[in-house]
Amino acid sequence: MKKLFSLFAAVLFAGSMMAKEYTVTIGLSDFPGNSYAANNGTHTSDAVAADKSTIEVEWTSNQVMNQSSKIQGQKNTGSIKNADSWGEIKSITINNNANFTYSIDANDAGKFEIKAGSATSTASSIVIVFEKEESTAPAIAAKDFDFGKVVIAQDAENYVLDTTLVVTGANLSGAIVATGSEHVTVSGTLTAEGGTLNLHIVAAPGDFSETITLTSGETEKEVVVSGKVIKPVVLPGEPATMTANGDTKAYEASVDGVAGVKVGTSSADGSFVVTVPANATVLHFFAVAWTNAAGTIAVSAPDGVTLDKTELTLTADAGISGSSNDYLLQALAPAECRFDINLSGVTAETNITFASGTARRFVVWGATYELGKDTATSLINTKSEQKAVKTIINGQVVIILDGKKINLLGVEL
Repeated sequence: MKKLFSLFAAVLFAGSMMAKEYTVTIGLSDFPGNSYAANNGTHTSDAVAADKSTIEVEWTSNQVMNQSSKIQGQKNTGSIKNADSWGEIKSITINNNANFTYSIDANDAGKFEIKAGSATSTASSIVIVFEKEESTAPAIAAKDFDFGKVVIAQDAENYVLDTTLVVTGANLSGAIVATGSEHVTVSGTLTAEGGTLNLHIVAAPGDFSETITLTSGETEKEVVVSGKVIKPVVLPGEPATMTANGDTKAYEASVDGVAGVKVGTSSADGSFVVTVPANATVLHFFAVAWTNAAGTIAVSAPDGVTLDKTELTLTADAGISGSSNDYLLQALAPAECRFDINLSGVTAETNITFASGTARRFVVWGATYELGKDTATSLINTKSEQKAVKTIINGQVVIILDGKKINLLGVEL
């Protein structure tokens, strides 16, 4: 029968070895049977230490019985069957009761004997302390951080993100010291056991990857901070135009402070155009319908250009609210309003059109695009007549063509 026990561990250091103590409490009140003979046998605990197997106690005496949790007689022998895992028995306590004594077999680290001072001696539990010498390897643990794809802030050149990183340490000689990188600033106090590290990331458009270093003595751990920052198409003060009732009007709007465009009215359809350059492969944007006016919008491109989505259902259950074209998302996160459309066949500057459907009116913001990875190379190889210039800006190779700056990953700067 399984016996309940409680378990905790205390860690000591001894050079490259660690003397680890495990304290196990084995309850006696649930021992089986109403006679001595029924109490023999193996009893396995129903809990396990984080780095130990389940403990198994085999009683070879017939003196322990469940009536009033008695331990009777002068020879109550127990043996830890898997003592190799738990280690050497250092001490045994039985409710701190003076009526009990114990001895440990010097030739068998897992064998012990308990003696009762009288036939009426009772106990509810036996507490055994083990000690085991184990090799230790100092270690620092922390996961690499990937902030995914993000749209660059529209009122600054860089994307800024503040986040945290959980760090843990084991068997270290001293506190963990964190060193940031060129664009990742670290702060916060770490101990030898770790803690929470604050990261302040400043990322320019394009693929981002930098390494921060965690050290304690000679133990070192490198953590990679990475992601992709996408430059927006729709910029502040440059709202796109839409058509409503045959008239072309500028409808500048914002959602949660980010510049965008309102398309359509409560009584008229509208459309909005995003222009992408040659070799654009993905179009990202955020869109939301009016509060309680769920519906679809249509997305189209000229002949020869293929979109993997041509109709999109907009979130509207909580939509947006506000006035004077300054809107706030209602119970929505921006991620719930994001769309990604894969493009193919974009061989020249191309207009992608968003048009009112059943949604009638909606707001678009944060429109961005990605270029194919071969863009920069192809600009040199096939468009030299347009005087593409290869140069180095801020330490990275950049192609300048028609006033546009594109790095070797095809991302416009």
